[in-house]
Amino acid sequence: MYKIKTIGDSFMSTAGLLVPVPNPVLSAVRCGLEMVKAAKSLPAGWDVRVGIHAGPVVAAWWDGSIPLRPLGDTVNTAARVESHGSKAGVNVSASAWARIKDLCAGRSLGLVPVKGKARWRSSAWKAPFPSRPHPRNRRRGGPAPSALA
Repeated sequence: MYKIKTIGDSFMSTAGLLVPVPNPVLSAVRCGLEMVKAAKSLPAGWDVRVGIHAGPVVAAWWDGSIPLRPLGDTVNTAARVESHGSKAGVNVSASAWARIKDLCAGRSLGLVPVKGKARWRSSAWKAPFPSRPHPRNRRRGGPAPSALA
């Protein structure tokens, strides 16, 4: 995970942008679950929402003095997934879910209206659990739970 910036009470990061990883979405989900767990364990007991979207992004580096900035619809969609998601959980878009559905268990939040997308609606998924292989993986001899933890 690479921290891009903090925006108010939000945190933007990327997975697999600067250093390739086998499954950037799964890396982001794991990080998100750890963030939710850490925030909940604080005395304030904060409910943190995480939004993850997978798609194309343009990353710009301006004159060497301004840090890396990802730009584009993928960034905006991830923000919308977070803002429309459930609290104290990791929420992923349909395109992100497609990249982890065989590795995680989750539940659909149904169709969610997305601001700025005209009539486009996105499927959202709640809190994938990568520490437990999805039942379909067990039938196909997928990775052991320790490989996903």
